[in-house]
Amino acid sequence: MPRAAVQRAPSPRLTSDDDLMASLRSRLQTDHKSVLRPLGPDEVGADQMGPADVIDYVMRSIAQDPEAGLRVLLGFAVSDQDSSGCIDSLGQLQPGSFGSPAELREFLAADATGVGYETLTALEEWKAMGPPDMSNLSRSAAQKLLVRRDGANWRDLFVNLVLAPAAVGEATVPRWLVTTIYMSGN
Repeated sequence: MPRAAVQRAPSPRLTSDDDLMASLRSRLQTDHKSVLRPLGPDEVGADQMGPADVIDYVMRSIAQDPEAGLRVLLGFAVSDQDSSGCIDSLGQLQPGSFGSPAELREFLAADATGVGYETLTALEEWKAMGPPDMSNLSRSAAQKLLVRRDGANWRDLFVNLVLAPAAVGEATVPRWLVTTIYMSGN
C-alpha cells in the first residue's frame, strides 16, 4: 500500500526581535504619555470609576503634569479645609485640607515631614502593587503604589479612598474619594 505524502503547513513568518521591541516601545510610550482627557461629572461616579480607576487617573495626571495632576488629586479628595491641619492623627497627609494645587505643591516640595512627598512634584514613574485592599463592606479601599522621581529610588505610597455620596449637579451619587496619602521608603 502506498504511503501518503505528509504535507506540512507553511511556517508562520516570525517577526524579528527588533520589530517586536519597536512595537512594545511604541505601545508603552503611547500608553504612558498619552494625554488624559478631562472627565465630566457623569464619568466620575462609582458606577463609572472604581478605586483602581481613580488612582490610575490621578497618578497618570501627576506624572504628565504635576500642577494639573495635583488639581486632579484635589478634585478626587475629600474636602477637609476645616480640619486643624493637613496631617491626621496617624501621620497621613490629607490632600483635601489644601485650598489650591499651589498650596499642596508647596507643602509637598518643602517635605517638612521628611518622608519623601517631594517625589510627587517630579514624578517620573509609578506602579500599582496589586489591586486595592477593600474593607468596610467594600466602602473603603487602600492602594499601595511604588513611585519614583528621576534619579531616585522607589518609594512606597499608600492611597486611602472611601466610597462617599457626592453632589454631581443636582444629583447625589456615590464616588470614590481620596481621604489620605502616606509615603514611606528611602
